[in-house]
Amino acid sequence: MAGAPELVSSPDCQSCVAQAIRAFEDGEITAEEAVAEVQRLTGMILDDQTLHEYWSAESLESLARRLCTEPIQDWATLSDEDALALIKQILDDMGDDALLARNGDTLERRYRKTTGTVMDLIFIESLTAANEILAQLKKDAVIRL
Repeated sequence: MAGAPELVSSPDCQSCVAQAIRAFEDGEITAEEAVAEVQRLTGMILDDQTLHEYWSAESLESLARRLCTEPIQDWATLSDEDALALIKQILDDMGDDALLARNGDTLERRYRKTTGTVMDLIFIESLTAANEILAQLKKDAVIRL
């Protein structure tokens, strides 16, 4: 992987996911039916809480885009240079939830960190340099007994 890849998210998928969620919100289908449709369209399992409360954190369009964005498949072979490119992509566009989710998930898998670690480093620890974030991801924080 040379540099950070572009986001791949089908507009058709986004439209269908949004339609299923709107149908749930309008009382046309149950939560279970909406979750099943989202899973059929994206392969991702949407939990009931997200279905009921997504609007407090993001728009329907943003949720649909995030769910339809294809993950980076070769995360296990990600080089430090590739990781820096993904981090820089996040830092350059922190308002893109789909990008934050895809790149954050990829980096957390690659460096064996818990979900949310990348966002915590950026938004809680206020790290703004890609190399500092990468250094933190590479730290072995496992407590051995």
